[in-house]
Amino acid sequence: MGIARLMVRTHGLVAALIVVVCIGVSSWGLMSALVPKAKQVLEGVAEQYDTYLPEIAIKNGHASVRVEQPFRLDALAKEGVFVAIDTREGKLKDALNYLKDAKTGLVLTRDSLVVKNENQIRILPLKDFPDMTVNSAEIRAVIEKYLPTMVQWVWVLVITYFLFAKPIQLLILGMIPYFGARSYSVDLTYGEALKISSLAMVPPVLLDVLLNLLGTSLAGSFVLYFAVYIGLLILSVWDLVKSARSAGFGDAIHPS
Repeated sequence: MGIARLMVRTHGLVAALIVVVCIGVSSWGLMSALVPKAKQVLEGVAEQYDTYLPEIAIKNGHASVRVEQPFRLDALAKEGVFVAIDTREGKLKDALNYLKDAKTGLVLTRDSLVVKNENQIRILPLKDFPDMTVNSAEIRAVIEKYLPTMVQWVWVLVITYFLFAKPIQLLILGMIPYFGARSYSVDLTYGEALKISSLAMVPPVLLDVLLNLLGTSLAGSFVLYFAVYIGLLILSVWDLVKSARSAGFGDAIHPS
């Protein structure tokens, strides 16, 4: 008896449990890849802040810095992002002029934060900001305080995503063995095709987790995931046809 026929005989609850396990494993694999990278990026921002930017104090809706102004961050200018600080009195008009020729950027003035993105300019009053001091030490403290909560919310989002994505994959890709078998007149119900699809999900899920842990790009692992998944389903059709022929029904199997 072929492997595909054994897959078809799997109990429906076992097949459903396999999908649930795949959801859990995929969630764990993605989070294991995302969280360290996100933490590394945030910690890098904290470490580099004092190198490139001055300490910023915001109190009672007013910002102040202890450097010569206007201060411009030339490091980001190469990336097409304009960043400047000018907290002197009455410099809001100058901030708008700074951003006139920039595609993306922001300027901190005494009373507001001026942000430009894709030719849209927003002025955010600092009176809506809490009193704070921005430097490397404060950024690290904020990361340590809020990162665990952020990670918990990301866990919820990732699990929710896979709770929808995996069943949808199962339903859509289950059509491959269903129609593939029927095209050779091999008797296979859609429910049995879903069992094959659920079991065939295991290898690509494990491969996807491994690629994520190895640091492969999400796009690359996405392509390989579906290439392996679809390849296994096609092989399952071939195995079903082969098993049917071996059982003595070869004369009845032909492309319809």
